Amino acid sequence: APLYHAAPLGWCAGSQFWGGTAVIPSHFDPEATLRYIEKYRITHAQFVPDAIVDRFCLLGPPEAHVARLKELQELGVDQFAIYLQHDAKEQTLAAYGNHVIPALRAHTAARS
Repeated sequence: APLYHAAPLGWCAGSQFWGGTAVIPSHFDPEATLRYIEKYRITHAQFVPDAIVDRFCLLGPPEAHVARLKELQELGVDQFAIYLQHDAKEQTLAAYGNHVIPALRAHTAARS
């Protein structure tokens, strides 16, 4: 989990205060994580729970984002944020600029 959130920052600071070591990779890679756990004998870890990802993250190709955002719009959601704190920020921003936002504009115009 990113260090700018309270939970992972607290875990890192707390464990270091008590003499522990914080292993902070540059990005999440499941296989590398398992190697780190074994190599550094990690006993505690902080991850974003699946429930948070399932509830708040849109994953997949631009078409999947458009479909989910249209569903949310039908429920009354009229705002969303694009999360760009990951390895593919340029690609994500381009996908939203080129595909997602124009599709949502067309959908909104058709409803008006």
